[in-house]
Amino acid sequence: MDDIKKFKQYFNRDFWRAFQDKQSFFDIPKNKIDKDSFVEKLYKEIEERTYYPSVPRCYIDRDKGNGVTRIVPVFTLKDYCVYYYCIKKIEDKIAYNRVENTFGGWTLGGLMRKGEDDEMEKRRKNFKRYEDFIAELHGISVSEYSFNPAAWARAYGDLNAKLYASAKARNFKYVAELDIANYYDSIRLDILEMRKYPNGLSYSTF
Repeated sequence: MDDIKKFKQYFNRDFWRAFQDKQSFFDIPKNKIDKDSFVEKLYKEIEERTYYPSVPRCYIDRDKGNGVTRIVPVFTLKDYCVYYYCIKKIEDKIAYNRVENTFGGWTLGGLMRKGEDDEMEKRRKNFKRYEDFIAELHGISVSEYSFNPAAWARAYGDLNAKLYASAKARNFKYVAELDIANYYDSIRLDILEMRKYPNGLSYSTF
């Protein structure tokens, strides 16, 4: 595992900004001193093996349409920090095989999102035009993301803006949009974990 100095570097301003609209679910440290203290205590818990993931504090129901409900679990701030840290640790592996003209990078940035943005630089004019259209249509900024009813529109608007700009630049005639309903709900994580870690998940994995 990283030392405390490197561990703290992951939780920068961009990370905390993503939680600015979530005060109703849990308390957010108010200033840098409090944030550093929070991260240091979390690091100590992980290092001493006293940290355990929590059960969801509550659930947010979102209507996806056609009688389908998206259930979003809300965890503790500690859990989100650990989850984010794990994602960042394997980020280079995830972003390594990105296919050109595919979009949908996670909202906190990273190598995958950087690859998308780099590809869009040559199509910036078309992307900006459609991005502005989406923002005006929904009355939101597509670059923001949080636990709220408009969150899907922001991420989905960003995706469609990139697809539109890409099609305009390359003169594509077709766009394939795929969606496997309730895909993640059907994944048996216990089976995957048993295959990857037959002797149990170890802290040394990180």
